[in-house]
Amino acid sequence: MVLVSLKHFRKKLFSFIGVLLLLSIVATAQTEPPQFVTVDGRLYDSTTPTDPLLDASVALRIQVLNPAKTCILYEEQQTVNTLAANG
Repeated sequence: MVLVSLKHFRKKLFSFIGVLLLLSIVATAQTEPPQFVTVDGRLYDSTTPTDPLLDASVALRIQVLNPAKTCILYEEQQTVNTLAANG
């Protein structure tokens, strides 16, 4: 009697673990990628790398490339004023 109940317990345990794994895979698959990326940093002067770049109009281009770096997946270009932010 104990042997039958142990087999029954194992079968239910493996079924439960299988359901948990399936649910975790489904939950992970439905996660959406972020809709934005925040880039934070400072721009430094090329002549003195410790001095911040102070310019009213700096063209800043950000690219996201594939792992082989052969294809641009996303690109954005902005003109920023670094005077107020001190670089």
